[in-house]
Amino acid sequence: MTERQDAKNLPLLSAVVPCRDEVDTVAALHRRLTAVLTAPDFPCRAEIVYVDDGSRDRTLACLQSLRRDAVAVRVIALSRPFGHDAAILAGLADARGDAVCILDADLQHPPETIPRMVHEWLHNRIDVVHAVRRTQDGEQPLKRCTGKLFYRLLNVCTDGPAPPSTPATSS
Repeated sequence: MTERQDAKNLPLLSAVVPCRDEVDTVAALHRRLTAVLTAPDFPCRAEIVYVDDGSRDRTLACLQSLRRDAVAVRVIALSRPFGHDAAILAGLADARGDAVCILDADLQHPPETIPRMVHEWLHNRIDVVHAVRRTQDGEQPLKRCTGKLFYRLLNVCTDGPAPPSTPATSS
């Protein structure tokens, strides 16, 4: 652990990562996420909360091997697959941070976007920061269509506009 991370006066950022059958990507994600969270100019202490959502492959074993790294890592193992949203809720319940960033384990949410979101939170005092995907390359037309429908319904049912493809970091 570096001196920067040891400083008690820095805010704590929790990265919550739901995982299900992600053995092929979780190690790469962890390397990239750890590199971001331990960068010398990163303005927060950090922890990672991985939630295994009943994986049938070796994801849980892979996650458990990551505990010996430079960033505080906790692993929650759900007893069976409860679904992506339930895994996120389990991670949020365990997170200790002043702010939480939720990332998918399949690398669809690049960890390298976290510093920009943290900057918005800390320096511009924005409570909820969304990362918006600029392109939907490689997505099937049906997924794009159902995604647009979801966000239209979300905007009808909530107070503020939520642009499409917006995983959130919030405090």
